[in-house]
Amino acid sequence: MVNALGHQYAGAKHALAHDSAIRQVAVAVALLLIVSALLHISVVEHLLLAVVTAQVLLLEVVNSAIEATVDRISEERHPLAKEAKDLGSVAVAIAVLLASLCWLVICGPLVISLFSGAGA
Repeated sequence: MVNALGHQYAGAKHALAHDSAIRQVAVAVALLLIVSALLHISVVEHLLLAVVTAQVLLLEVVNSAIEATVDRISEERHPLAKEAKDLGSVAVAIAVLLASLCWLVICGPLVISLFSGAGA
């Protein structure tokens, strides 16, 4: 288990230092988790927002791992390499769509009530 933690730390450190997409998603996830903590919503809603938001980062890391593996095998252009990278990107996009939907459904009514109350 100690070895696994060492590998995980090294992977996270490398990802944050060398992968701008992971760095950007990590910052966005951290900010969104702070926003979620400030919202007056149920514990289950907080949990759902945390899970779907963290899932975006999880899949971005997996996508970067796929890209690194494909690049390690060969840097020459190949249809299967493109397909692997594109499919990894689709996984991230689906995660973003699911997270966006959850945020919209949970926070949409809060935003609407905030603005409808401000106009009264």
